[in-house]
Amino acid sequence: MDRRTFTTLALASVASLALAPGAQAQEFGSPELIAAAKAEGKLVYYTANFAEIEQQVIKAFNKRFPEIKIEMVRAPGGQLITRVKTEAAAGKLIADVVDHSDRALMQPLEELFQDYAPPNAADYDPHALISPKYWPRITLAWSIAYNTELVKDPPKSWMDLTKKQYDKLIGQVFAQSGGTTWTRIMFERQVLGGDYWAKQAATHPVLYPSGAPTADALVRGEIAIAPLLYNVIYQKKKDARRSRSSSRPRARRSIPMRRAFPRPPRIRTLQSCF
Repeated sequence: MDRRTFTTLALASVASLALAPGAQAQEFGSPELIAAAKAEGKLVYYTANFAEIEQQVIKAFNKRFPEIKIEMVRAPGGQLITRVKTEAAAGKLIADVVDHSDRALMQPLEELFQDYAPPNAADYDPHALISPKYWPRITLAWSIAYNTELVKDPPKSWMDLTKKQYDKLIGQVFAQSGGTTWTRIMFERQVLGGDYWAKQAATHPVLYPSGAPTADALVRGEIAIAPLLYNVIYQKKKDARRSRSSSRPRARRSIPMRRAFPRPPRIRTLQSCF
């Protein structure tokens, strides 16, 4: 399968979901490109985003292209980077699209990816771009989530997470997981002070390897409070109705997710679609 063709068609599909059917057909690409993408049939998608969220994207894509199978590999940010490095070093990088949240981890791998410009490239804020190989696709916001059955006086700021009243109630993803967690950790260091982590440690938080099991533990009541990306806790709010989040302006940290396409092209047609 040809990566460049898949890239164009896939990204165009996301951008044109709100368009009328006639406009959608034109936005997705030429009839020849769409026919080639359908013939190729499969895309391998690496992502550090939450599986539940990405499944919704894949579902929307497959409404338009039911003939194309998306094989998703989801891993925490640090683990995903390690996998990409290991496969690339062996000459066996199987991903057609890589979606990651930490540009500091992605930038050293720039030579692995191809240049690309989405149809709406001119609309991007130049300050959000670090390379013609990496394109922001979503902006995630950190929030302080809590289980409404266990917490009646929820924290309203990042500093509140250091209060003694929340001792042994908080779940945290450890910094070494990388990705969005690492950027939050750096925010805490730079904005909240060098002693913030020590104050947090005094509340005896439960540690998790990534945000997905942290969110599940929050809904199950194994923990009562957790810093979580809003897109995953919003989904939990819809599903479980037991969790809420505090996201006042001073308690918000935004992280852009970036998508890149490995080279040499293996699935040019399907990449162009996704």
